[in-house]
Amino acid sequence: GIDALFSRHQSEATAALFAVSALGTVLGLVAWSWSTSSVVSGRRRPNHGPIQQALEPLLTHAWWTPLAFTLVNAVSEEIDFRLLLQTALVSTQAAHTSLSADFVTRLTSLLFALLHWRGGFPSGFSGFILVFVWSQWSLAGVALGPGGGLGAALVLHVIADWTIAQLICFAASLPPPPLPPSPHETSAQLMRPPPTATHVRRRREGGGGEDAAVQ
Repeated sequence: GIDALFSRHQSEATAALFAVSALGTVLGLVAWSWSTSSVVSGRRRPNHGPIQQALEPLLTHAWWTPLAFTLVNAVSEEIDFRLLLQTALVSTQAAHTSLSADFVTRLTSLLFALLHWRGGFPSGFSGFILVFVWSQWSLAGVALGPGGGLGAALVLHVIADWTIAQLICFAASLPPPPLPPSPHETSAQLMRPPPTATHVRRRREGGGGEDAAVQ
């Protein structure tokens, strides 16, 4: 009947909203990674900051480590920020009715984003804004996917951490840029006299060995 039709349309809208949220999560992280990159030795390289050096040995250790990192990190952060911190704030809100539910959500999102500012993925001011918006979206349960609320936030968190792991592994797979010359090599190049016109001409003519002095 009408109720069944309404329920089906609501489920389709919920699934579409969750799909958009998941796609936005991936694209946002990829865009942030791209925004940190610069061209070094003719190749564009991302600069993810300290998190790259911290997680690269772990994520490149074995084929299963990115998956393990994704699951452990997503579950632990959801427990810390949703089940523990947000539950404590909700209890505080119940005792102090002046605190609104929106304030609790914003405060939780703000704390989560601040942890990413200096050393997370993403980091910096742009990373802070990205994490704050994403966290508020997921913590508010707007993306009502599998399991609703907590289930949706957990699945989005898994998608986000899996994307982060892949971006870090991609950066690790790039060949390292050439090392700058050592101070000894630089000073030796500066002390070497420039070739004379006779030296250049003799090299072009195929003369080997030491350059002969000009008669």
